[in-house]
Amino acid sequence: MTFRFQWIQSIEACEQADWDALADRYAYPFLRWSWLHHLETSRSAVAAEGWQACHCLCFEGERLVAAAPLYLKDHSRGEFVFDSEWARVAHQVGIAYYPKLLGMSPFTPALGYRFLLAEDQHPQALNRALLCEIDRFCKQHRLAGLHLLHGAPDWVAQMTELGMGAWHHHGLIWENNDFGSFDDYLASFRSHQRKNIKRERRKVTELGVTFKVLAGDAVPDEYFDIMYAFYTDTCVKYWGYSHYLKHAFFQALARDFRRHVVLVCAFAPGEDAPIAMSFLIHDRDWLYGRYWGARDDYAFLHFETCYYQPIAWAIEQGVRFYDAGSGGGRQKKSRGFPARLKPSLHRFYQPLLQQIWDQNIDHLNAGEAVQIELINDYKKTVARLEQEGLIERES
Repeated sequence: MTFRFQWIQSIEACEQADWDALADRYAYPFLRWSWLHHLETSRSAVAAEGWQACHCLCFEGERLVAAAPLYLKDHSRGEFVFDSEWARVAHQVGIAYYPKLLGMSPFTPALGYRFLLAEDQHPQALNRALLCEIDRFCKQHRLAGLHLLHGAPDWVAQMTELGMGAWHHHGLIWENNDFGSFDDYLASFRSHQRKNIKRERRKVTELGVTFKVLAGDAVPDEYFDIMYAFYTDTCVKYWGYSHYLKHAFFQALARDFRRHVVLVCAFAPGEDAPIAMSFLIHDRDWLYGRYWGARDDYAFLHFETCYYQPIAWAIEQGVRFYDAGSGGGRQKKSRGFPARLKPSLHRFYQPLLQQIWDQNIDHLNAGEAVQIELINDYKKTVARLEQEGLIERES
């Protein structure tokens, strides 16, 4: 079969119906046309912010049969796969690391990125065709590398078969093991941790804090503005940087993405306005935690707003997976979020940089495997490493 390719610098250059005919088959709302469109029109992910849309469209005749959502980047902010060391090595050997070509939904470290493929086409043939075209584009424009982040596991496996290199990281994802209730979820823990979770929840209740979980049309318009204020405050308070997403992005979601939105809202006694909120996105079997914020510091409020209330809602709705976002480590593991392998995919077009990658990536991935072990079973992993003489025995 013969494919025709088109590179576009704005999602608006592709008809929404054509794009979403590909994206709708996946339970990953962050690649839907309207989500990406709002990132652009709100000025959140645009060239001035270092995110130049550079999407690759693939046609069979006049029909769009595949699309690769891609961005030209002149920095690595907002990616949550931290490649500063690779950029430093490139600088040391005299190779320009930026601009680079990046595949992900901007600012979204949620597992599920992929090339969007028509269901009636052979997936590996389309993946191969897109990758060949992307290789051509990168070489033509002298880009140092291609980086595809937060990929769906099945798609990552397909892309590694096509020669993309995998760099291993970990994500923390809760799975609904046919829980009929929150008590069933609690029963999956050992007694000590079960008591800890109950104690944390009791402390919040004793403060008189109550919760509402609002989804879809039940979310008031003004709550999107409140969530934006919480989001910006959290970015500065905890992470020390200005926020990525503009106010207009949240307002746009209220207009036409509301069906995917879930808000967990916390209320203090006698107050009508939320004192804390978590912002989540839902699509079929998946719940994705994105942002949270609180007006005041309450003990264990974060755990209740971002973990326990969303898990309870997921169980009630029959949601199978909850990706609560990046970070957390053993804090999340002790609440039912085991560490899982989460590779990113990379390819370098400068031979020296690719050689350095090839010589070091196995060592880096082995270290990440140990990190995943440590998160999931710290004591068992330390004992194994001591027995193998890889670390000194703790005194």
